Amino acid sequence: IIEMAKKYPNINFIGLEAVDSQMVPAVQHLRNEKLANLKLICGDAMEIDQIFQKEIDTIYLTFCDPWPKKHDDKKRFTHINYLKKYDKLF
Repeated sequence: IIEMAKKYPNINFIGLEAVDSQMVPAVQHLRNEKLANLKLICGDAMEIDQIFQKEIDTIYLTFCDPWPKKHDDKKRFTHINYLKKYDKLF
């Protein structure tokens, strides 16, 4: 997301990550950058419709944890429950 923000300085990017430890490397890397068009949020994507209303144009799902076990289906960001949440933003 940092590289995307650099490449497209006229577009605002927001990174959302639920796990603190996964957010740390991005925050550390971002300290060396001057990117006014990038913000990071540590939070659950299931609450995305409570964070944003109709303010989002595009959602990129990059480097999703695949959660390969069947019983973890609902944790995938591509699960229908998440997709319905994302759909409310458009």
